[in-house]
Parts: sequence; C-alpha cells; structure tokens
Amino acid sequence: MRSHGEVRFIRLSSRLQKRVAGGAVAAVVVWLCALGVMGWNTWRAEADLASFADEKARVATASERLEAYSGDIDRVVADLEAQQKFLEQMTQMLPEDTVADAPDSSVTDSRAETTETIRKVSAVFPEARGLAELEARQIALPGTREPPRREYFLRGTAQTEMAAAPQAARRPRITSPVSGSVYALDPDIPIDRQRLAVTVSGSVAGYRLILDKKPLGDADAGQQILPRPGSHMLALVDPGGRMIDRVRFTVR
Repeated sequence: MRSHGEVRFIRLSSRLQKRVAGGAVAAVVVWLCALGVMGWNTWRAEADLASFADEKARVATASERLEAYSGDIDRVVADLEAQQKFLEQMTQMLPEDTVADAPDSSVTDSRAETTETIRKVSAVFPEARGLAELEARQIALPGTREPPRREYFLRGTAQTEMAAAPQAARRPRITSPVSGSVYALDPDIPIDRQRLAVTVSGSVAGYRLILDKKPLGDADAGQQILPRPGSHMLALVDPGGRMIDRVRFTVR
C-alpha cells in the first residue's frame, strides 16, 4: 500500500494465512455438504414418486384382478347350481325302493364348520360368499366298487348317497354300434365271423330293432348283424312303432 509517498507492504502472519485458508476450505466443505443434502433430497423425492406410481399401478391391477375373480366366482356358483338341479332331477327319477331311508353311519356332517367358514369369508371378501356356501359331505356309492368319498354341494342340497339309475329307469337306447363309427371288414377273416353285436340299455321288452328300414328282431334278443359295405342306419322302436333311438355307422 502507498502511504505519504512511500510504498509499504502489509505483512500477514503465517497464523493468519492458515486461518484464512482454513475458513475457505470450511466454506467449500459446507457448500459441498449443502449440495449433497440437496441431491439426496432430490433423489428421495424422485424415488418416493416412482414408488407411489408403482403402488398406484399395483393397486389398479389388483382391483382389476379382484373384479375378474368376482366374475369367475359368480360363474362357478351358477355352474354348481345348474349341476345340483340336474342331480336333483335325476334323483326324482329313481324308484322309491332305491332311495335309502336312513343315512350311512360313515357320512359326516360339516354344516357347523361350513357356517363358520361362510361367516369368516363373507366378512373379508363379500364377493366370495357364494363360493363359500359349499358343504363337504362324505357320500356312499351303493351297488358299486367305489369307496365312500368326499364331495362338495351347495349349502342345503347335500346328499349322502349317489346310486346309478336301475336298468328299468333308464331311457332305452342303442349302446353298440356307436353312432358315427366306421368298421372295416378284414379279408383274411371269414365273413360270417365278422358280425357286429347289437347292445341296448334300459328296459326294452317289446322293443324291436330296424336295420336300413328292415326288421331285425327283438331288441332284447342279443342280435348280431353282418351288414354289407356302405352306410347303415339302425333304429330302436317301441311296441307302438315310435322310434326311440337311432345310430348311423359305416362298413368298409
């Protein structure tokens, strides 16, 4: 500096210089820390926004799945109701002597358990109430080799036994040949040994078989036919001449 025409120099002590340098370094460090905090806050904000967007998308997807699942439950319940109505109709067709008067001792009752399950499921997932209204029963299959097994029914429609309809209760029909079948004659086998056995089910007393509009004989006589190559129609008619069943088959 200049004073009274003379140039004088201000001398700074080393201690002061160290203090100034330390202050500058501290200022730089504080500035860098501030930048770091700002960057961290910015990253956290962006991460929170991305997480919120993902959560929003997940909730939307879960809502769509829930709506779809609710629709599936309604379809399952409707299908079970239709099957149950069919079983009830089949049961009504059975003669009274084929229906058991008392339940089997091996049959278990799960009504109390089912009621509690329905209450819990309905409280958490009301759409699933229809599916929850199912009963598990141990049913018997009399007249068969099948062991008792566990089946599920709509609540209030459970059955304890399932039996095949007796022969007399079945609709008469042709069980062999099967309609649409194609049979091939073997030239290496004598022709009279390649007859087709005709079988029928149900009570067919008095019924007759008609092959290609020609009488074949009584339906319960165990008929065997030897048709020539070509398309054929086999019909089952009742004592009044009304056609009950028919099948078409081909011989080559």
